[in-house]
Amino acid sequence: METIKILIPTHTIPGGTSVVTLLFENLLPVLKKYVDVHVIWLIYQPDRMNKLQKISDDETILDIHDYDDAIKLLNKHKPDIIFASATRAFIDYALSLAARSLEIPIFSMFWSDSYYGTASSLNYLKHNINRFFQNSIPTDTDQNKKQRMRRGKFFIFKYLFLLKTQITIKFSIFQIINSFFILLKQILSDSGYDPRFSTSIHFLEDKIQKKFLIKLNFEESTLFVTGNPIYDQALQKSFKQKNISNNSDKKKILFVTSTFYEHGFWTKEQRDFTIRESIKQIYKKNDELSVTVKIHPSTSILSEYTSIINQIDSSILVYQKGGIQEFLENSDLEITTSYSSTAEVFAIIARKPLVICNFFNSGQDLLVKKGLAVECTDPSNLLESIQKASNILEYDKKRDDFIKEFFYKSDGRASERICNEILKLLLKK
Repeated sequence: METIKILIPTHTIPGGTSVVTLLFENLLPVLKKYVDVHVIWLIYQPDRMNKLQKISDDETILDIHDYDDAIKLLNKHKPDIIFASATRAFIDYALSLAARSLEIPIFSMFWSDSYYGTASSLNYLKHNINRFFQNSIPTDTDQNKKQRMRRGKFFIFKYLFLLKTQITIKFSIFQIINSFFILLKQILSDSGYDPRFSTSIHFLEDKIQKKFLIKLNFEESTLFVTGNPIYDQALQKSFKQKNISNNSDKKKILFVTSTFYEHGFWTKEQRDFTIRESIKQIYKKNDELSVTVKIHPSTSILSEYTSIINQIDSSILVYQKGGIQEFLENSDLEITTSYSSTAEVFAIIARKPLVICNFFNSGQDLLVKKGLAVECTDPSNLLESIQKASNILEYDKKRDDFIKEFFYKSDGRASERICNEILKLLLKK
């Protein structure tokens, strides 16, 4: 069987969890039905990794600190195809530029986060400037790594990798300067997707997104609506079973925290207030409600969350490891403090009522608009919101309509559709 090498950049350490690793957890098993696959993980972190531990023999793990630019990296490892986001992300953009120069095909996945919620332009600008001066990055799990302007220094490191790649490709001074200001505008204004960062082919979650990208002058022939592989297993499972009723005397609440603080959109005080006040409200009804807390698997620090929650109720379990699906199976309702998260979507697929705590007007949520979730803007109203979410009228119809509109197909076969297009792309080489 033919072997193909796929290079995948990721900011998480080996074994970590992100949307990229979740994507390939679903995609690779399907692709391996047709070809042998060797995965080259390119890890980019502020610090050089001490030890590169492979999970399997059919993968290689690279540290970006070992390479001056993307051209040298690709020439050394010679991937057959590259995954890179079609965005302003410096490392992905550098790989895209180098791949085009070396005629290596690139594929990307567009997430439909632009439909779930939006923040004001002024807030986005303020948050991005503040983040540059932060002393840590979201994937830091060691508080001792904090240093002055750690995030800003990492930002500069990534840009220099891109700049060196442009120089190796022989970009002119004008091209480099023009590129810098395009990137700066994107970073400061969040002006949306830009076809200048496009890849060979793009995979999309739904037809609405395709229309949106065509309006932005993306080439239609490069856009493939496939659905999102991250939700394949959940969709397949949702067809086989209905929501299981809880025989317990207590309603089981799954509280899924956001990463607004870790990504610089919230202050520590905002995060702590949201968690503390939400847990306090649930604790008032501890004879009727039980709660389990799930934090982000790679960008949150477990001890920070347990210290807040244990002050209220030391019996509450806080989990970091494990997939959201397994927690939802044992829950009656999900509370989240975020819009635009996969945790929300998994809750809808699993037929779980959903409450979104939007205490700081973070953005407007599509699921609230669609009548699939209840928004709580004040902690004192949380218990009332839980009751409302448990009794949403015509929930099943609204859920089915949402899945039809935003999942392209609800068959849970997005991975297969993507793999077919990847193999077609490779045949054109």
